[in-house]
Amino acid sequence: MNRQHLSSTRSRPSRRGAALLASLVMIVMLCMLAAVMVDLGYLHGCKSRMQNAADAAALAATMRIGNENNSESRAEARAWAIGFANHNLEGMGDVLVTEDVVFGRWDPSSETFAVNENAPNAVQVMVRRDGVNTDRVAGFFMNIFGATELGLTASSTATMSGSSSAEGVPMALRAPGFGDIDADFSEANPDKDGPSGPSNGNSFEVGEEVIIAIDGKGKDSSVQLTLDIDGNGGNASEGSVKDVLEGKSDLAEMQVGDEANIFSEGTGDDGFGEALEDRLELADNDPGRDLVMPVVETTNDSRGGDGKLSGKVRIADFVSVHLDRVVEETIPDPKNDKKTIKVRYLMGTVTTRRAETSWGGGTPSGAGGGTVGLPELVH
Repeated sequence: MNRQHLSSTRSRPSRRGAALLASLVMIVMLCMLAAVMVDLGYLHGCKSRMQNAADAAALAATMRIGNENNSESRAEARAWAIGFANHNLEGMGDVLVTEDVVFGRWDPSSETFAVNENAPNAVQVMVRRDGVNTDRVAGFFMNIFGATELGLTASSTATMSGSSSAEGVPMALRAPGFGDIDADFSEANPDKDGPSGPSNGNSFEVGEEVIIAIDGKGKDSSVQLTLDIDGNGGNASEGSVKDVLEGKSDLAEMQVGDEANIFSEGTGDDGFGEALEDRLELADNDPGRDLVMPVVETTNDSRGGDGKLSGKVRIADFVSVHLDRVVEETIPDPKNDKKTIKVRYLMGTVTTRRAETSWGGGTPSGAGGGTVGLPELVH
């Protein structure tokens, strides 16, 4: 009995020592874990600030490209990107330098960015704290693990979602909310007063049938939305518009946000309709039957006191339309209720909501001027 008691009392100090050692090890591990968590939290905060700075720089640069999209506007865009990034990470050096602001094209279908300095629709930036032009990120406890500073980077890509350009015919469809073109004609024929607006009032849909123009060969009345605009900056004549519609001249180059006068909102030049109707003689799969058409909206200054278009309209979007057929109807003459007039509608079908563009991508058709100039973070 005495021997057993003696053995038991001798084992207690060794057990207490092992428990104390384990506790010390646990405390050390908890301290190291806390140190790691502190540094990880700090690094995460640094990375978040860098990402915010990169996002701001990419958005600022994309906005400054503008509708001009020339070497001057791109130089200004690069300067804005650098300024925004360095302002948001002030005191850390040159976190964004010229070579890390890259212009290119963003492909939304594949979600890829390809460098294109001459015809960009997107900007990609890389913000750095890597010790070259900037400081590096120093943690609080990293030296425990043999690391004193780390290099961090953050990248961002922004594209101009609301600015696009296209080469197409200078005859327009109507954005939602555009309203009637000609009050007299609309009163007699409220649903067919010229080039269409979207049938759902919100946006054009693929497969939707639209009125491209009223009138064609040998008609009594013509209602058009023909734009005074060309590739040289908006000084087209009616003759040059006909040349475009007849295929004798290059397509008109237009950009979202451009403003242009309307040649005619009521009775207009039958030649515009004739030029389009001639395209119906082409084979159905001929490219001449496919029209890239601007979608226009009114501004506060577009209409006079009588409600007639008297100022400029703004290009809000583009859609592709296939010219299909002519529909004829006989309706009361809005100017003489004892007479009737025969009206011919040139009809087309929307084939793409976003027209092929020379730069800039497309905006959802009929979205309106609220989207003009709005950049979008994509990566």
